[in-house]
Amino acid sequence: AEITRHTKLDVRVSILGHIQRGGSPTADSRSLACVLGYYAVKQLLAGQGGKLIGMQGLKLAITDIARIVKQKKTINLRIKKIAEVLAS
Repeated sequence: AEITRHTKLDVRVSILGHIQRGGSPTADSRSLACVLGYYAVKQLLAGQGGKLIGMQGLKLAITDIARIVKQKKTINLRIKKIAEVLAS
């Protein structure tokens, strides 16, 4: 409700475990989610929206989403084919 009130955006709760497949989260994945969530909120409170919060190796990485959207990546067709075989 607070996010909606401040941003005027329709916000809904999503439980990541309902979206992803892979079983129960490990202690490491829970810890990572907490750390990334903490820094994402910290950025928003500092007026720094439009950022992607992630990890590069063992270091926190904060990147402008606009910069990421402009990047082009090619698809490795060999890996795509393997994924298709494994998914069937």
